[in-house]
Amino acid sequence: MVGQAEIIQNIKSFYARINSSICRCTRKYSFQLYVNYEKEAVELKIYHNSTGKLVNEELSWSFKHLKLRLESKLSYLAYVTVERYYERATKTLYYKYQDIQFFQLSSFEQFLKLIETGYVYVNIKLTYFKKGPREGGIDDKGTTFEIHQENLQKLFHEVDVQMDFS
Repeated sequence: MVGQAEIIQNIKSFYARINSSICRCTRKYSFQLYVNYEKEAVELKIYHNSTGKLVNEELSWSFKHLKLRLESKLSYLAYVTVERYYERATKTLYYKYQDIQFFQLSSFEQFLKLIETGYVYVNIKLTYFKKGPREGGIDDKGTTFEIHQENLQKLFHEVDVQMDFS
């Protein structure tokens, strides 16, 4: 639960990592992910820190949209373990592939349960356009859902893939 709000050249930006626990990401507001089965949406709840009152619960991701994105992008996952080393003489970074594991998504329902239990986070990175035709507009630098490596097997199950490189 990390968050920061900062001012860059008088332009506000917001970076936060939020899960189902209340995240006091700024001095004024706290945030929390909530799985609302009745509305079929994952809601981003915003609370005022001094009063504890809910000030906004209209920001959300529909189950339909999340399921579509999750199943189209992450039905299968290849997890590659690498060793990095830097050669100072040539100032070159090299990678040596150690292992590869293949996973299949367990279910969308499991994804929702992991949001509820705090294993899945949402990362929000927002700034404002500083110039150009969209100056002053919100620039979403990438809103993503995240699960830590050690929790991958809570969302995916490993599958055996036979590869023939001959």
